[in-house]
Amino acid sequence: MIAAIHHEIGNILQPIQTQVRKLAGPLPDESARRKSVELLQERTGALDRLLRNLKDFARPIELRFREVNLEELTQAVIQELREQHKDAALQFETEIAVEAKSCQADGYWLRQVLYNLVRNAVEATTGRETRCVRVRARRDGTDIEVAVEDNGPGIAPSVKNRLFEPFASTKAEAGTGLGLSLCRKIVDLHGGSLAAESAEGSGARFTIRFPARTQDKDPHPIPRSTDE
Repeated sequence: MIAAIHHEIGNILQPIQTQVRKLAGPLPDESARRKSVELLQERTGALDRLLRNLKDFARPIELRFREVNLEELTQAVIQELREQHKDAALQFETEIAVEAKSCQADGYWLRQVLYNLVRNAVEATTGRETRCVRVRARRDGTDIEVAVEDNGPGIAPSVKNRLFEPFASTKAEAGTGLGLSLCRKIVDLHGGSLAAESAEGSGARFTIRFPARTQDKDPHPIPRSTDE
């Protein structure tokens, strides 16, 4: 049912997105019309993400473990978000420890998790004079720990306790609330955990922990990737 809805709405949405991109091309950067077109791009992009998240959330996720270069994956995510958010005030900082650069994971799904967390951090800093997003990774025993931090307003206490529930959202508007729930589902399947820390008014920190599985005799077996 969800797959059919995704297909039908996607067929309607794709030509709209194509035409909106064409409209944006020749318009002056500061014109009112361009700002309207950029708003259309943002809203159609949000609808596209909602459709993809809804489809991913509903379907069984099959993981394919392989060696992943965490530093390259992080830089790819940041580069994509730089291109989407061309703001001189937005700063990215990365610190990937040498021993944390390589891990065994499903690269596609791990990228989805990191993209969601970094994008949320970017959006949380909107309106700040200086927008700062940090991604740090380190090895902690047999685990990899990845932290995504921002200098946004933090997470409201009313939301914090249900942050990872489906349809709960930290956003004041236009949040679908599926992204973080899907992220936790993916991290759980990796045998790991996803947690949030925040003091309202002083930013947020999301931390992923999962087994590195880089040694021949790793105490963490690769889990079955089913939704049973």
